[in-house]
Amino acid sequence: MLIARTALAVVGVIGLGGYVYASQSEAAAQATEQRRVLAEEQRKLSGERAQERQQREARAEQRERAAALQAAQAAVQAGQAAEAQGKVVQRNALAAEPNKYLQASDVGYVDQGIINDYRRLANVTVTNASHFAVESLAGDVAWVGANGERFGSVPFSLRGSIPAGATQTFRAGDGTLTSGTLQGKAATALISFRRVDIID
Repeated sequence: MLIARTALAVVGVIGLGGYVYASQSEAAAQATEQRRVLAEEQRKLSGERAQERQQREARAEQRERAAALQAAQAAVQAGQAAEAQGKVVQRNALAAEPNKYLQASDVGYVDQGIINDYRRLANVTVTNASHFAVESLAGDVAWVGANGERFGSVPFSLRGSIPAGATQTFRAGDGTLTSGTLQGKAATALISFRRVDIID
């Protein structure tokens, strides 16, 4: 009878120990599962945060590109407006004061006198420094002596056009240059442009 009770007690202790071990194993497994679930949630959260950060960076980059494009377009428009305004200003200045943009060179003349000296333009080269083509140039030629004395001036006109930035030579022989004749032993001809037609 004593032996049976002892055996039963031993079995009870073993059973209790197994229960305790089982309970500890289940708790450890639950803790492991909780850690796994927590780690998975953290990974998901980190992934979502990384995705949100990438989306924010992408939106910020798009805004920067849009702002840069708008700034570039505004600069181009401002430049075009300034260029257009500059052309308007120069066109008005060219019409009002053609001498600022037209430069005469290689001026040639003939002496038509037999007893007295008479001067008349034979040829002139004109450079158009403006941004506009011009035609029908006209002005005055002043005749000056070797000592600086001024004999007077006569009108002249040029037939033909000069493109913007180009140089053109006009001659009396081909009819593109017409000028008056002045009496005097002049040595220099000073060209002044008074009128010009602007070709738009």
